[in-house]
Amino acid sequence: MTSDTAPRPPASPEDRPPDARRNNSVPGRKTRPAYSRRRRIWFGWGQTGSAEKTVFGLFLHDVPYVFLEVFGLSLPASYYILNTVFDGGFGATGAAFVAWVTMTIVATLIHMGLIRPLATETLGWVSITPFLVGVRLVYYNLVLLVAAYASVALATLVAYPPISLVIAALVGCVAMMAFPRLAEAVARRRTR
Repeated sequence: MTSDTAPRPPASPEDRPPDARRNNSVPGRKTRPAYSRRRRIWFGWGQTGSAEKTVFGLFLHDVPYVFLEVFGLSLPASYYILNTVFDGGFGATGAAFVAWVTMTIVATLIHMGLIRPLATETLGWVSITPFLVGVRLVYYNLVLLVAAYASVALATLVAYPPISLVIAALVGCVAMMAFPRLAEAVARRRTR
């Protein structure tokens, strides 16, 4: 065997370019989807595989996953908000809807690795563990209630109802940008 065909040892993480590093050892974080364009696909009849996807294909693949997570775990707050008095498009119901859609889109972009969460260098979304599902349940419901009612209160204070939708979108965006760091800190504390 010549030196040209000799097997090479796998490159260390430091030798790989920064976008190829996968820090799967970060507690509470699922980083693999953020660093890869490959996703598992299902052909039906029990046949699965994986495929390389475009950015748009990644978005279409990842948004149902994040949608089910955000919507499913925020059902208690959604139920409460929807059972309050419907006060038009700029009330609590409209603000909650805008916040919920914003939360889903921002979390999907973080899951894909297109945007970096606040206060962390780790790309990717939060992993699914029983404890972090409980954290999500509390966090998502709290964010949705704050986005719905605080935005309407601020819009009433400035006497301009449409601003409630902008405030709700900002609350949802900032909350989802901060959540991965919070989950990472909680998971680190829990593993000690």
